[in-house]
Amino acid sequence: MRRNRGLLVSQPVLLGAVAVLMSIVAIFFVYTLDSRGLPFVPTYNVRAVLADAESLGKTGDVRLAGVLVGRVHQRHIEVLPDGQTRAVLTLALDKSLEPLPADTRVQMRAISTLGGSYVELLPGHSRAPLRGPLDGTHAPHTVSLHDSLAAYDKRTRGALGDYLTGYGNALVGRGSDLNEIVAIAPETLRSLDSAMRALPDDGLSSFINGFARFSSALAPVADQQAGFFRGLDRTFAAMGSVREDVGDATSDAPPALAAGTEGFPAQRRLLRESAALFAGLRPGLHAVRGAADDIAAASTGAPAAFAATSRLAPRLTTSGKALSRFAGEPIVVPSLAALAETFGALVPTARTARGVQAVCNYGNVLLRNLLSMVSDGTSTGNWLSAVSVLTLPGRNSESSASAGPSATLHATTTPNTGEGLHAECESGNEAYAPGKQVIGHAPGQQAALTEVTK
Repeated sequence: MRRNRGLLVSQPVLLGAVAVLMSIVAIFFVYTLDSRGLPFVPTYNVRAVLADAESLGKTGDVRLAGVLVGRVHQRHIEVLPDGQTRAVLTLALDKSLEPLPADTRVQMRAISTLGGSYVELLPGHSRAPLRGPLDGTHAPHTVSLHDSLAAYDKRTRGALGDYLTGYGNALVGRGSDLNEIVAIAPETLRSLDSAMRALPDDGLSSFINGFARFSSALAPVADQQAGFFRGLDRTFAAMGSVREDVGDATSDAPPALAAGTEGFPAQRRLLRESAALFAGLRPGLHAVRGAADDIAAASTGAPAAFAATSRLAPRLTTSGKALSRFAGEPIVVPSLAALAETFGALVPTARTARGVQAVCNYGNVLLRNLLSMVSDGTSTGNWLSAVSVLTLPGRNSESSASAGPSATLHATTTPNTGEGLHAECESGNEAYAPGKQVIGHAPGQQAALTEVTK
């Protein structure tokens, strides 16, 4: 033995040939097992006739009650005299099934929704053994997903694929939500059953037709609807961090709505009165809108002002009593009347002074000019600046007395000094017209300002 084993090992070519032969035998056994079952194992062969053997693989399975009991050994097409065709299969079944009852039926069944079929045996209850082939030409045809999709044209199938893809993407990562939906489905269906029973006989069909019309109306705005749902997704994702607050608000909503239902009718009168009040306040609010910043500042400082007022109020009692005694004196009323007359007489003067100073700033300009006149000088004193104007003698010349005004005279005896609706500061702003006589108000509207002084 040792000599023979050493001889085999010493011959690599012979050893390789033996390995190749064993591989060929193993491949043959695997192929035979896949297509015809184990070799040298007896089988129970039965012929079956079917209308078609669509989607039956090369090694078709034969199943009984879902259990693999054999394989399709042979198959061929049989042409009938009228031109029709049918598939004739030879089934290699497990020997333990021999013989099948005479009323055994056969049919094609789909393995899955993705395609593929197998041969299903439906054993009968007859005590007589099967003598001829199994006839499955009249077996009911099972509709698979492939058959359902084949009923649509290519464009519709593509649209269905996009539709299913969208739903698949929408359901990704939402397994727990789907489980919750399945958990509450029984209660929902019971409620739906009660609601459906309340519908009239044609209510459901009307609802479906209306929903179909509604869907057709939404078709042109499908892109906008998609954007709307994307926005909802972002909105609800942002609300995820406050889901407890949203839940509390949702729980409190029914009592709040009930309270509103009871209380709002009683508040109608208040709302009407409030609407009338704000309608009356609208002109005033419109008038003070330019003072919004001042009102805001006053509102901000109001608490401190009210606090100071509360401290000041007790001190005003003594002042009020003294004012009351003062008002009771006989001389007070005549004095106030005389004061009112005085102020009334001063109104024109104050109005003129306001225009002269507040608008035209003439007082400050005069003071500035006076100070400028004596601003230059030496250590012994300041100089008074003056300018001499020489005028040549002639008819109506300004150098001597004349019968009429000079041809180049500019004179305004009562210039406008910032008074009236269209205020103007005429003195100091009128333009000089060389060679012309301008007596009275300067032509045009003069500026309502002069030089700014400090």
